[in-house]
Amino acid sequence: DRLHEDDEALMVLISAGLGLRMEAGGVARAQGLGGGPCGCGGDGGVSATWGGAEWTTTSSVFFARTPPRIALADYFRRIVKYTYSSRACYSLAVVYLDRMSAASPSHYTLCPHNAHRLVVTAVMLAAKFQDDVYYNNGYYARVAGVSLRELNALELEMLKTLRFAVHVPEPEWRAKCEGLVAEVLRAAEADSAACRSHPA
Repeated sequence: DRLHEDDEALMVLISAGLGLRMEAGGVARAQGLGGGPCGCGGDGGVSATWGGAEWTTTSSVFFARTPPRIALADYFRRIVKYTYSSRACYSLAVVYLDRMSAASPSHYTLCPHNAHRLVVTAVMLAAKFQDDVYYNNGYYARVAGVSLRELNALELEMLKTLRFAVHVPEPEWRAKCEGLVAEVLRAAEADSAACRSHPA
């Protein structure tokens, strides 16, 4: 039931990076920098509270009215455990997620309402591009806890937003990996410094 040691380390790194992206998105929205709320256009509709502010939103294919009960880190662990994707897929998925956020911050910046769907879709696309052998959408839908029809819609939306540009040049991929490690280390150092300055 345990993940391979290298997979475990990678999972911790990617999970931490995803968590940092959610935190950054929350801060941006609380400061009014993110346009609309998570997963939506911000032009009326579903009400959601996140990042210290209440937002009125229109639903998108990635937006869940109620955030999933499973924590994103546990959800990501489930993806790693059951999809058997190559390790490169997880860092490729982060590239896709960052490209999505850059394309439309108000729709695709990670938040509790959209992160799970964005992450599983990005991993699935990465596996299809990177791996010689991968599971079909029906299997991914069962792992993700969504219907096949919904996952197909998520995949199409992500491909359209990425303009079907799923290739990641090696320099960009290496820079993303190095940047991810640096992000997590900086956050860990900041937490450690905060603990030292405010001992229990």
